[in-house]
Amino acid sequence: MDGQGGEAQDRADPGRAGHEAGCCTSSVVAGIGTLPGLVAPSLTGHLIDAADSPAHGYTTAFLIAATVMLVAGLVTLTAIRPERDARRLGLGHKLSNETR
Repeated sequence: MDGQGGEAQDRADPGRAGHEAGCCTSSVVAGIGTLPGLVAPSLTGHLIDAADSPAHGYTTAFLIAATVMLVAGLVTLTAIRPERDARRLGLGHKLSNETR
């Protein structure tokens, strides 16, 4: 052993450090993506309990869910640009050749 731990390995394999950062990023994204599944049942139950009737509670819960999905869809439509993202990743020529 050289006593340098993972640092020497990163220098020997430069792609490794980027791979580890990508794994960390995907873990954070997965964690954030899981949060609605944890929060939604509690929020829905609270809305149903706090409403005048269960029907009103369900209506409110479904309207909130529909609004969140609509806003997320609009953000996605405006934020995702395949051509720009392909250029940023250096895949611009591949994307234009595949669409022909």
